[in-house]
Amino acid sequence: MDAVPGLVVMVNFDGKKTVEEMSFFFIPIWIRVLKIPLGMMNACYGKAIGEAVGAFFWSWTRRKMVQQLGEFHRIKVTLDIRKPIMRGVTLISEEEEKDLWCPVVYEYLQDLCYI
Repeated sequence: MDAVPGLVVMVNFDGKKTVEEMSFFFIPIWIRVLKIPLGMMNACYGKAIGEAVGAFFWSWTRRKMVQQLGEFHRIKVTLDIRKPIMRGVTLISEEEEKDLWCPVVYEYLQDLCYI
């Protein structure tokens, strides 16, 4: 049977703690928020989305050619691996009469069992 790569969670070394006292539950990860309007691709919305998904760390906007993958907002968050991941976020727009659903893609995340 082939070895399946798994998630390795690391923490900063603290010589005053035992292994049981250390918290191996949080990972930093980049997410891409798709189908987000151009007017909402800014630091304010990036931070709000990052805090909804996990703990916000950093935000980066990338505008690509329309012929390629499209537009997305890239955000680095810290996820608690004990909680389920979000498949997307709902953005509330004052100009639009309806809320906007924006899918979230997790970069380099291993395949998961959704059952």
